[in-house]
Amino acid sequence: HSRGHHIPSQNGSEEFSFTISRLKVSFTSKIFIEQSCEYQLDGFLPTSLVEKGRLPVDEFNKFVNEKSRSGKWKVVIMKLSSMSGGENTSSYKRFYKEYESLRRICMFQVSDTTKVFLITPKFLRICKCVNSLKDLSRTSTYVVVITKEPLPHSQSN
Repeated sequence: HSRGHHIPSQNGSEEFSFTISRLKVSFTSKIFIEQSCEYQLDGFLPTSLVEKGRLPVDEFNKFVNEKSRSGKWKVVIMKLSSMSGGENTSSYKRFYKEYESLRRICMFQVSDTTKVFLITPKFLRICKCVNSLKDLSRTSTYVVVITKEPLPHSQSN
């Protein structure tokens, strides 16, 4: 089992809410970060994330590639974890089934310099930034944060 922790949001809560405006659904989940991650994201993200748009997988790959190549943007990969409650889980399922059938990746904009993407299980193989992860969990949804903000480096490195 990989080590790490659930990140707290800006207000200290470990529960994040994701609102998919287009489907009028929202669900809550914790976000797990690996201990081996280069950056610390404790207190970085707002508790509430609202969908800003959606990208075809190819566009997403291109976007991440360009941003990370520029050297100004950092890419941090975490995953959704400890999702509880029947209604919550069914909202999440509705979201990911819909987006997987549309072949789209959901984007949340925190600010002009920080964007959050949810990579659902079906897309893990084709999203280049996650398919290289060592302990990729095929059934998890990954959270990709792309930011220009300064992030503290984690202690373990």
